[in-house]
Amino acid sequence: MITLREFLNVMATDCEVEILDEESFKVLIHGYNYEIVLPDQPRDIPVVHFTPGIVTKIFIKEPKF
Repeated sequence: MITLREFLNVMATDCEVEILDEESFKVLIHGYNYEIVLPDQPRDIPVVHFTPGIVTKIFIKEPKF
């Protein structure tokens, strides 16, 4: 399974991104890929699902923000 760190590294920096909790669909972070700054620990969270589009939605497990 790909981690959030790996996923954000392969995306273009000017992509608009929403990071959501997989269970509650709550938006945890919204912004452009170049703006997003996460602590080291949460970046290793596995990506469960993503939906590409004008705003790429990334669903993750057990957020620790």
